[in-house]
Amino acid sequence: MTLSSKILEAGALEAIYFALGEGTSISRESYPNPGFYFGMGGEIYIEGEKQIPLAPGALYLRNENELVGQSSVKGGAYLEIALGNEGRFNLPDKYDNPLMLKNLVPWEKDGIANWDLWNGKEGKFVVMSLDQGEALSPHRAPGEALILALEGEADFTYEGVTSHLIAGDVFRMAKNGLHALDATKPFKMALLLHF
Repeated sequence: MTLSSKILEAGALEAIYFALGEGTSISRESYPNPGFYFGMGGEIYIEGEKQIPLAPGALYLRNENELVGQSSVKGGAYLEIALGNEGRFNLPDKYDNPLMLKNLVPWEKDGIANWDLWNGKEGKFVVMSLDQGEALSPHRAPGEALILALEGEADFTYEGVTSHLIAGDVFRMAKNGLHALDATKPFKMALLLHF
């Protein structure tokens, strides 16, 4: 059995959560816009010209019109992230596909580092690291957003309610939602933001 649920829809940007049961697959399809597949857990494979494992925390870049499917022998979960057709990627000179997102940004002692992986007309996809004790002060996002916790721990306050985030957690924010983040341990995250 395959289950899916759209968790973010903002213009051309969208994120859909998929859970594949044991021995299930999704047929190969292509899309006119590029996108990502983000491993959430369990055993997931990208089925294209060859079968590629998608580990938890790994991101597979799907090019426009690339024919790909997904499968699982033991069961697993992933996010499918669709991007707008007007944008540009900022990829490392040499990278593997899939690429481990947490390895994109280094730890900056007593600081914050970020990498804009994709910038588009409608939004951006950013990977960030915050050293322990670093924080993002309360602010509002210009549009809907999705946070993917990649490594470490942080306290995330959204509209006055604090949640403790650890690797694997996903948090959705509404447009103009007041939020702040305090890294209780060194913390890495990815952010999909709609403008």
